[in-house]
Amino acid sequence: METFNALFPNGYYFTLAGYTGYANLVHIKPSITLKPSANLALLGALGFQWRETTGDAVYQQANQAVPGTAGKGSSWTGMYVQLRADWTIAANLIGSVEAVHFQVGSAVRDAGGRNADYAGVELKYGW
Repeated sequence: METFNALFPNGYYFTLAGYTGYANLVHIKPSITLKPSANLALLGALGFQWRETTGDAVYQQANQAVPGTAGKGSSWTGMYVQLRADWTIAANLIGSVEAVHFQVGSAVRDAGGRNADYAGVELKYGW
């Protein structure tokens, strides 16, 4: 593989959707977080992704290469829009809602990939 290998990859590093892995990746993510109240945070972000070298593949989570991308196509992997709300219900209880739209780049599209949407709801309890 000769590229970065995260031992325990988790899609949450970029978004809960986790469409791509971290190997052979250049990632830029401008974002803004608003806090309309002490217990509510709203996030909006745009993520732009390229692969570092076109001689290597585009990777998914767990460092699995997307078939048909190694050495083919452009470096543009895709971009996504992320919207997220985190609500602190109590000191030890947080509710979250997240939506992501991933627009694949030509390298992934040429390998048979398509745009994707993700929506998730989570409730976290800590002690």
